[in-house]
Amino acid sequence: MSYVNHHFIGKLPDETERVALKQLDVEVCLSAECDEQWSFIQHKKNQRWLWYVLEKTTRKVLAFTFGRRTNATFQNLINLLPERLIDRLDTDDWKSYTSIRFTPIHRIGKDLTCA
Repeated sequence: MSYVNHHFIGKLPDETERVALKQLDVEVCLSAECDEQWSFIQHKKNQRWLWYVLEKTTRKVLAFTFGRRTNATFQNLINLLPERLIDRLDTDDWKSYTSIRFTPIHRIGKDLTCA
């Protein structure tokens, strides 16, 4: 199940804006980073993962979701983002980040994610 931080909903494009973005000749370019972190409830086998995308310069949260550490959870996170919003994405080398391509430039390295 995905959750959206309601504090940031007004800052993300709504459906009308997404349609308008698709029709633009120029793309919205944004440098972002994606990462995940985990905690547990009662015991370490009961893990809870938080996945998020941050805008690199402002550190604003663009989207986040909770779920297992799987490709499906990462895809849920990507589905929360407007199409063509992110031009460059920085991630660590977790396999989900390399298996789902959604941005033209994808840089991989632990030193690229500050969170």
